[in-house]
Amino acid sequence: MSEREFFVEMVWSCPACKADNRGHDLVCATCGRPKTSSDEDRMPSALLPVADPAKLAEAAAGPNWRCPYCQSEERDARGECARCGGERTAEPGAPARASRSVTIPPPPPPPPGDATFVERFLPDRFPVLSAMLATVVIGLLVAGAWWLFAPTERDVRVAGTHWTWTVVLRERHVLQGEGWRSGAPWGAYNLACVSRQRGTEDCHAHDCRCHSVSHSEPYDCDCHEACHEHCSSGHNGYARCRERCHLRCSTCYRPLPSTTECDTCYDQCPVYADWCSYTYEQWDVVNDATLRGTDHAPQRPALVAVDANHRTEDDLGFDVDFRGRDGAWSYRPANQTDYDRFTSGARWRVETNRAGMIRPEHVER
Repeated sequence: MSEREFFVEMVWSCPACKADNRGHDLVCATCGRPKTSSDEDRMPSALLPVADPAKLAEAAAGPNWRCPYCQSEERDARGECARCGGERTAEPGAPARASRSVTIPPPPPPPPGDATFVERFLPDRFPVLSAMLATVVIGLLVAGAWWLFAPTERDVRVAGTHWTWTVVLRERHVLQGEGWRSGAPWGAYNLACVSRQRGTEDCHAHDCRCHSVSHSEPYDCDCHEACHEHCSSGHNGYARCRERCHLRCSTCYRPLPSTTECDTCYDQCPVYADWCSYTYEQWDVVNDATLRGTDHAPQRPALVAVDANHRTEDDLGFDVDFRGRDGAWSYRPANQTDYDRFTSGARWRVETNRAGMIRPEHVER
C-alpha cells in the first residue's frame, strides 16, 4: 500500500454574479467583488494536486483572516488589508472569523474483498457468545435434573403387600449339531472339524482405473491500483488531501502438466475357518408353576427335579404398595427380610421424587 499527501485548490462562488472562482482568488475574477467569510469553499470536481510553488506556500500557510473593517478575507502572511489598508488586529470588538464548511465528495464504497461489519464483529465475540450459550444450556440441564430427582418426604400407609414365587422345570436333551467353530454352543464337546472356505477378503492391492487429470495453479492478473482520498479544508482556499492506494488483482489460473491418477483395487483371496460337527446339551422348559400371596410366609410351588436330567429355577419377588393423600407408589423389596418390615395399614415416612422413585425411611409410631 502506498500513501501520499498533496494540496488541492478549492473553488468558491461569488454571490453577486454567481461566477466560480479559484481558491487562490480573494476577489471575484468576473465582477471584482471581494471574497468575504460567508463565501464557502468547496471541493473541485477533479482533485488536481497543486504544483505551483507560490500556491504551495499559500496552501501551507495558516487560514485566512478577516479584516475587522471591511470584512474581506486576506492571506495569513499579510499584515494589512489589501482592500481598505486596515491593519490586522485582534481587538476585542472585532468579530471572530466565521468557520466555513467544505463540501467533500463521499468516499467510494469499500472494495468487494473488504471485511463486512459481521466479519469484523463476530470473530472476536463468537467465543464469548458460545460460552454464554453453553452456560445457559448447562444451567437448564442442572435445573431440570434437580426438578426431576429432588426428594420429597411424605407420610403414607401400606396399602398392600404381595409375593410371587415361580418355579421353572427344565429337562436336559443331548443334541447333535454342526457349524463354524466360532458359532458352536457353549460347552459343546466331541468336536470334529475340517477347514472350509468361509468367504473372501481384500488382498494384493494394485492400481486400477487409471486416468489423466488436468491441474492448474492460481496467479494474480488484471492488477490495478485502487485509491481513496480524504481531504480537509485549510480555510485558505486550499485543502490538504491524503491518498491511500493499494494493488487490487483478479485471480486467474494457468494450466499445469497433467498427471495420471489411479484408484486402488484389490484381489479377492479365500478365507478359511473350521467347520465342525459337535454334541451339545440343551435345557428345555418342560413345566412351570407360580404361587402368589399377600402374607409374610411365601410358599414354594411343588415342582422338583426328579433326576440329574432335570433341574429347577426359582424366582421369588416381593411388592409393597403405598398410598398417600396425593398419590400411590410401589416399592420392590430386595429380599424377604426387607419385605417383612412392611405390614398392611402401617404408617411410613418415605422419600419420593417426580421420576417415580421411592425410598422408605422408617415406620411411624
